[in-house]
Amino acid sequence: MSAETLYVVLDISGSMREMGKLTTARSLITFIREYASQKKYAPVFCRVQIFTWNEHVHAVELSDFNETPYFWASGKTDMDQLRKWLNHHSLDSSPLNVIILSDGNYPESSLTTISRWLNQQSNINISVVSIGSDASVANLNKLSTQKKSFPPENISIALQTLFSQINLKTLPPLSLHD
Repeated sequence: MSAETLYVVLDISGSMREMGKLTTARSLITFIREYASQKKYAPVFCRVQIFTWNEHVHAVELSDFNETPYFWASGKTDMDQLRKWLNHHSLDSSPLNVIILSDGNYPESSLTTISRWLNQQSNINISVVSIGSDASVANLNKLSTQKKSFPPENISIALQTLFSQINLKTLPPLSLHD
């Protein structure tokens, strides 16, 4: 299998400021990065790229120490910016593999448009992890290409689901405690 990139997109809109959501997201990103760096998984993903998303989608630059940074929340999520970003990154022939970390607090009207667009894309695989006890699971399910989201404690299942979409036959069990 060719080298793959796993894209992690973190919602940093204002609603993510509450209840330790960004701390939870930071821990999940650290777990994802450590998981992807393990040699036994190297054929799956050779690198992880992190992006933040609110009014725009921006790449996250890592420090010299390669630590997962702390994040700050502000503004609103813009679904059209996410769609443009997904479209731009899916232009080549290889699948686009994305994990979205979000609380799902966005307008229903914007979800309808991106959901219809995602249904027409065959090379985009998205797993969604819900962040926060007030997460809108119904909204998050519409962003997922599997039409379901995962709570943070099931990050390993979200990853396995994403990996199964790229035709991996077996994966060893994962947990936050590996």
